[in-house]
Amino acid sequence: MATECPTAQAPSSIIDVLPRILGEISAAEFFSTYYGRTPLVRRAATQWVNPIATEQLCERLVRSDQVDFLAVRDGKPFAGKRPQLDEAHELFSTGYTWVMRDAERGDPGLAEFGRALASEIHGSLHLHVYRTPRSHGGFGWHFDPEEVFFFQTAGRKVLRVQENTLHPKPLHDQMPTHLQPSSERTPIDEYVLEPGDWLYVPSGFWHSAEALEDSISISVGILAPSYLDALAMVAQQLARDPRWRQRLFPIGRASPMSEAERHRAWGEQLRELGAEVVSRLTSGTSVAKLFAATGWWSRR
Repeated sequence: MATECPTAQAPSSIIDVLPRILGEISAAEFFSTYYGRTPLVRRAATQWVNPIATEQLCERLVRSDQVDFLAVRDGKPFAGKRPQLDEAHELFSTGYTWVMRDAERGDPGLAEFGRALASEIHGSLHLHVYRTPRSHGGFGWHFDPEEVFFFQTAGRKVLRVQENTLHPKPLHDQMPTHLQPSSERTPIDEYVLEPGDWLYVPSGFWHSAEALEDSISISVGILAPSYLDALAMVAQQLARDPRWRQRLFPIGRASPMSEAERHRAWGEQLRELGAEVVSRLTSGTSVAKLFAATGWWSRR
């Protein structure tokens, strides 16, 4: 890629994360068989990840003003203001999960790890850390637009996963809120994760979690670009040109043209637009521009 973004590679000493966590499964097999299609669990494959997310790290993240912190108990967020560390410990003792969103902002080790994996998949990074008390869960059943990699670093947790047939392949900015997993007819699979285990959940799959013991886990969500991201990139480019911001020919009832002439006028203008879109999508720089706009360094 001649004009590849200069920050395409993760600035990290942690390299080859995907091959390390896959073990004897090749990257080619992962992408052809599992990626975007079906969950994958690997046992005792990531013991080296366990020291990255510890109770001490969680406490530092709670105190960090760079990290979005909230407390959730069995699907219901804590209603008060953001807790300080002492109050967070009290909430944990009463069943609340610590949710530390975009946690890589508060710890360089998490940033290294998450960016390395996101650079190997390619997509924007959404890394969260969860500390959950025994016999409780954080969020209830839900699905995410990202490809999600769960890494269990302390305690045991059960994750339940179900294929989403109601709204597969969701988009980040168009997430439906009215769907319920109870309407699905697909089977529910259960995965008990112990420290050193990890689970891949494809984009759009329903999932929920419950801690069997006091538990810590890392969720690495990677929002890979879609066809519509490419189209949105071109739309942003066109919006900079006054030619494409101008209004289409008026074809309301006051137009002196016949109905056929009005349809033909819009048809000609839309064909011009379509030709411009195709030209931009197939230009020699379009791939590099889309790549640069959708990597781990982007905020989508």
